[in-house]
Amino acid sequence: MHQKARDLLHACQKTPPTLNETNSAPEALMFPRMHVYACPDRRPMFYISRGNNNHLVEGPLLELGWKKTTDKHDERYRLKWVENRCRINYIAFREGEQLVNHIPNCKLLTNKLGLLCSLQEYERVTLLTKGRLPRLKMVDFVPETYKLDERTDREKFLNDYKDGETWICKPTSLNQGKGIFLLRSREEINQLLSEREAKSSWTRQVQMRIVQRYIHNPLLIDGRKFDIRAYMFIASTVPFLVLFHKGYVRLSCQKYSQDDPNLTTHLTNQFVQKKDPSYKDNKEDTAWTMDKLNEYVNENIAKERNMEKDWVFGGLT
Repeated sequence: MHQKARDLLHACQKTPPTLNETNSAPEALMFPRMHVYACPDRRPMFYISRGNNNHLVEGPLLELGWKKTTDKHDERYRLKWVENRCRINYIAFREGEQLVNHIPNCKLLTNKLGLLCSLQEYERVTLLTKGRLPRLKMVDFVPETYKLDERTDREKFLNDYKDGETWICKPTSLNQGKGIFLLRSREEINQLLSEREAKSSWTRQVQMRIVQRYIHNPLLIDGRKFDIRAYMFIASTVPFLVLFHKGYVRLSCQKYSQDDPNLTTHLTNQFVQKKDPSYKDNKEDTAWTMDKLNEYVNENIAKERNMEKDWVFGGLT
């Protein structure tokens, strides 16, 4: 764990007074079952759910002397770290005394549909209030996107689609590249819509989806598709303190070809890349440090594009 993060956790260990169960104060009457500060031995308590490398959080907390609870309903925690937002009781949450790892209503940004709608609403409100679109318009950085579950959007997509184009279809709330596939013909699109309509006739649990125009000429590294994962941790809003990690690069195993039917050529998620037959031999080459990316750009791109040396650190990050 980053040293600054450790320092922050040390600072969080200052234990406020333990709630007195016999207290007749109004807050004690309002929250009679909530003992939210510390466990009886006064060590700060945390709850962490399983999965997604939970040991990276659990280990440092135990080293700092925090106490782990396995009761997911125990509201005495100082920190609660869970996979899904639904596991957090925001009604019982005590702001300023407890920490959780999900922001309420964060699906407006973390869900594909929520992010799309938020960006569209931002453009709509900006146009309404300022008489113009934002300087950075969606069309400049977001591929053409339609919501398959909205009739107007769906019909517009069907009208605009030209046979032979490649579009990518994504579930709105899954991760790790799950449920993503390419659409290359009107026949495939009609089949998808027919299957969804048939399924909706007997269940309401049809996965919501969007379709996006596929970027057929992506920026490549060594002929392969890639993405950059960078991390920002907002440790405090007052005062405003942000910890930034420059991240890393994820690459596909195979050289890029738009016509390749293999999803491992088109998606860079490690979950997807593990399915490639060559992954075992090429695993180390599917994840680069930013230092390695910087070296690659210096040696192969910078001179040709008239870019300054170490542009990755001076211009990108």
